[in-house]
Amino acid sequence: MDILWCSSRVAPGGADSCCRYISEERTAEENENGALMFMNIDRTNILRGVDEAYELAHSGWVREGMDHLSGALWSLRRSVTTDAWRDLCKVELLNHPMRKIAHRCPIALRSFEKPRGYPGDAVTLDYIYGIYGAESPPPVDAQRAAYESRFGAPAARAVRFRRGLMAKLVRDARRENPGARVLSVASGHLREADFVFKMDEDAMPIGPWWTAFDQDEKSLEVAERSYGTRGVAIQKGSVRDAIAGRSTWGTYSLVYAAGLFDYLPQPAAIALLARMIASTQKGGTVMIANFAQEIPDVGYMESYMAWDLIYRSEDEMTAMVNAADKGRIESLDISRDPDRNIIFAIMRVR
Repeated sequence: MDILWCSSRVAPGGADSCCRYISEERTAEENENGALMFMNIDRTNILRGVDEAYELAHSGWVREGMDHLSGALWSLRRSVTTDAWRDLCKVELLNHPMRKIAHRCPIALRSFEKPRGYPGDAVTLDYIYGIYGAESPPPVDAQRAAYESRFGAPAARAVRFRRGLMAKLVRDARRENPGARVLSVASGHLREADFVFKMDEDAMPIGPWWTAFDQDEKSLEVAERSYGTRGVAIQKGSVRDAIAGRSTWGTYSLVYAAGLFDYLPQPAAIALLARMIASTQKGGTVMIANFAQEIPDVGYMESYMAWDLIYRSEDEMTAMVNAADKGRIESLDISRDPDRNIIFAIMRVR
């Protein structure tokens, strides 16, 4: 078998444990950085699924090709080492003609290009929600099939479920206590507010009661413009500001963070969660969410979307809560969305 990939860090005789597709007589050349280059790659084997996706899409079956691509990338990611996968994302996959078709989808293209410096920004989420505006215009005909494939993907469905769950938590907090105050950490455009105000339009007071906290000033401008007259107040700040106590938070009946913990290493995640718990009043609720390990869309997200996350298991989420708790957590409920892509940790504070 021809060599498909090998790392220069592999010890002699240890290649079989590092990569599935290694031959005993391998041919490679060192580049200037000392890492082995892709040489004599058996593209028929390693990129067969991506090639098949391209043939489908190029023949006019774009939606079917995109769906096939997601599964092919998931399998490919599982079949090689982490370093091999990263190199494939940077070289082979980006040079493949399937990239142009994948990037017809505005969700993928915006995430890949990162106009605000990070993937998964609030405009990207608007596309996932199906909310169109100045920065998220409706897909044109050439984009529609690729967009519909990603819009209907398990990860996107999970994000929309998460939005609905956030809205439910806010409504429940207000029904339990009409004077409840709410804090959304890394709020983005705060699109769950659409559901809250639609369901409880007559019950929402004019005074500020819901704080949208985010480091992205443009996202906060949209949140204020959209919901400022309904009791939403904005506060600019970073995770570091929150952990260090430089951000002025009060006490709240509900504190939640939807799409933030996917980016935080464990020490920062524990420290931020501790601050969130400390800012929650007795009888209040804290909710955090994190994408689960081995989701079906992970290969597509890390390659053609350049959207790298920190995936966690239920045990890791529980360990995070236990490490952040200072004796105030009365109960902890761990659950997933119907597609089992996102893990939710909902805590009741005493």
